[in-house]
Amino acid sequence: MKKVITIAILFFLTIAIKSVQAQNELLTASEVGDFSTIKKCIERGDDVNFFLYHPHSSADDHHSCNHSENRTALFWAVLRNDYEIAEYLLLNGADANLHIIHGTTVLHWAATKGNIQMIKLLLNYKANVNEKDDKGRTPLMLACFYNFSTDAADLLMLSGASSKEKDALGNDFEFYIQNSLKKNNQ
Repeated sequence: MKKVITIAILFFLTIAIKSVQAQNELLTASEVGDFSTIKKCIERGDDVNFFLYHPHSSADDHHSCNHSENRTALFWAVLRNDYEIAEYLLLNGADANLHIIHGTTVLHWAATKGNIQMIKLLLNYKANVNEKDDKGRTPLMLACFYNFSTDAADLLMLSGASSKEKDALGNDFEFYIQNSLKKNNQ
């Protein structure tokens, strides 16, 4: 009886490991922009919103050994500014509001990069313009701070982003604008 249970456990572990490996193929293909592999993964039924959860992952460690932790295929497409892959993933069920690294969403990352085309795409797929990350920052705050993109900030505000939101420390988007100006004048 113990032998049968052991064999059953090993069988199910093998299936689980193969499933994670297959899902990881989608993440790896998205990281490098391999559209044909992404299509193959989606066609075979891989979960487009799959990510390997790591509670201590940092937004600054995306060059660490395990590139997949807390990142989705859509995250990689947005980070790489790959509109075609991002659109394909969204058409196939990618969640634009899924919380990834430190509670951010892909809209936070698109706003950080000031990518207007990507922001528009995500907004068309109902990305929440006022979603806060773990530090209470909205995409508008990040658009102002990281690249002071007035086009990105304007687009977010026209799409309903609130300039009155405050982060976890009580700072509003004007604080982020001022700090961006200081940073850019140094």
